[in-house]
Amino acid sequence: MRKILTRNLDALLTREVDQQLAFFAQQGASRGPTFSKMIDDRRRLLRRSGEVGIEPAMTEWKMSAAPTKAAASHDELGAILRRLGELSDLRDIPERIELLQKVLPALPRGIQPAARATLLFALGSSHLDDYRGDRDISLRAAIEAFEAILGLPLDDVAQHGDTQEKLGVAYLERSARDSTAFEPALDHFRAALGAIQQDDIERRTRLQGQIGAVFLARGELGRPDDVEAAIAAFETAATAPVQSCFPSLWRDIQNELGLAYLARARGERADNVERAIVCFSGSLEASTDPQMLSARAETYHNLGIAYRHRLHDERLANLKRAVVCFERALGIRTRGQHPLEWAMTQQGLGSVYAEWVDDDRAASVERAIECFKGALEVFPRHQYPVQWATIQHELASAYSSRMFGDPAANMEQALQRYEDALTIRTRSERPLEWAATHNNLATVYVERIDGDRSANLDRALVLLHYALEVFTKDDYPFQWATVQANLGVAYGAGALGSDRGRWEEAISCLESARQYLGQRPADDQLARVEHNLAAAYQARTGRDAAQSVEQAIERYRAAERLHDRVRRPFEWATTQHSLGTAYLERRKGDRNDNLRQAIECFEKAAEVRLRERGAFNWAVTQSMLATARVLRADVSDDERQRAIQGLEQTFEVFTSA
Repeated sequence: MRKILTRNLDALLTREVDQQLAFFAQQGASRGPTFSKMIDDRRRLLRRSGEVGIEPAMTEWKMSAAPTKAAASHDELGAILRRLGELSDLRDIPERIELLQKVLPALPRGIQPAARATLLFALGSSHLDDYRGDRDISLRAAIEAFEAILGLPLDDVAQHGDTQEKLGVAYLERSARDSTAFEPALDHFRAALGAIQQDDIERRTRLQGQIGAVFLARGELGRPDDVEAAIAAFETAATAPVQSCFPSLWRDIQNELGLAYLARARGERADNVERAIVCFSGSLEASTDPQMLSARAETYHNLGIAYRHRLHDERLANLKRAVVCFERALGIRTRGQHPLEWAMTQQGLGSVYAEWVDDDRAASVERAIECFKGALEVFPRHQYPVQWATIQHELASAYSSRMFGDPAANMEQALQRYEDALTIRTRSERPLEWAATHNNLATVYVERIDGDRSANLDRALVLLHYALEVFTKDDYPFQWATVQANLGVAYGAGALGSDRGRWEEAISCLESARQYLGQRPADDQLARVEHNLAAAYQARTGRDAAQSVEQAIERYRAAERLHDRVRRPFEWATTQHSLGTAYLERRKGDRNDNLRQAIECFEKAAEVRLRERGAFNWAVTQSMLATARVLRADVSDDERQRAIQGLEQTFEVFTSA
């Protein structure tokens, strides 16, 4: 009956229909009073639906069949139900919950189960929409109300399906705090799907999408098979008929499918990101209705994430596209009207600024820190622990690359915030995030200024090996390669000149990372691995030191080809400087030719390493350039004098440091 009213209420609330029903009641009198009463009941239900709304009218109609002990009690319940029909705004949720909690215990014992179920459903839905105070309390209250419905003797299959779906929604949200909620969420969504008729394409499609959402949420915790199951569920749901008949539903599923491709560990990372961009772009094309502003903002946010991770095309161009997407989302997601969504997009924007790659890098990191701190104001730890931990992780990363302020203090900030994130990102609950934070925390210990150097490096190695327990080569090859690269840096940082064993460990790890990354489209990460591998070869000593320098030059040249001066000017300059030092140390070939090569590299580095951008790096490059010029056999007296003057200028920096 509820479905008929919902779909056809306007058509039924006409004088012609009422007169027709009256005629049926009169003509059916010969069939007995029961038939006439049934028709009259339907007439009253229609009138009440037009007056107070379908749900209150349905509840009154069902209650009217139950015996009541006191007319006054019945009248009071009727007044409450009428008031409930007037409370349709989200701001009315507190009053709605209060009234429902008052009316449910006062229901007559003989009331029909369907009437009690209707009120319990309204109570559970109100708790599900209640974001005041502790969200977990609201979710538990919603689950309790919906589960009470399942304990009632009901014959209404549709109501059973509605209740199962609501339970799935509640458990899915709860899974962000409790991983044991994933299985109940799947069970309830599947039960709802089983209760829905085959021809109800819209409901079945939505439930398929919700099942995919559960798999995706669980897959992001370290279960790559679940991400594949999520993609399969979304692709099953996002069919061409759904796109043409239910465009808003298709748009939502495209968004989820894009997020699944971003989370995918299988296949080529670059291809997965491109597929995600296609999904989000398709979702935007389906969101042209002015009433879909919120949906457009969500899609712009997700598209910003995809462009941030994009491997195709020029890096800075992708980051700029990401900024445009996030800023468009913020044009809709204002802090006053949508504080949670605003904070999520601030976090996304901060992530982009933290990875900026042009001359404005230092200022961009400051903007990133500002964005993350703004997001933390909206996501306190006690209410949003998972989001809070994610922002702490990203804020730590920003502090570790910060160029302003005291370097030692910045590293300590990074270390503390990674440790804070690990109080939520536990291995049992969130293994992928736990491993990622251990990997990043290790890099801070490698670069840490305070504390004992040897102890810091030992701690870094322990943390990286923890990360490898989760990031296995078979399941997470890209993350595995990233940890291998960081292990190489840590081993190299701990090697002392003649410690050949450590250098061999460093080279082995970096070679493993290079071999995997070299099979993928060339990117900045491969360039960094090539540079670090070159540094390890250059530092290796022993009988084959001369050959090691040749290998270092080869790898520096590979990094040079990968590093774009426009996109990564400082890293490009660092590689040029290091390549210059390798030519200074080179034993093979003509000495003067090697010196000329070294001078050329140092001069290129000096074009970027200006004194105003960093006095220390400027001084290091200028001193090496002067040294190379002086060592040339054909150096003139004037060149030697200018080189000596350059060295004197660098001494001023070194002695004041």
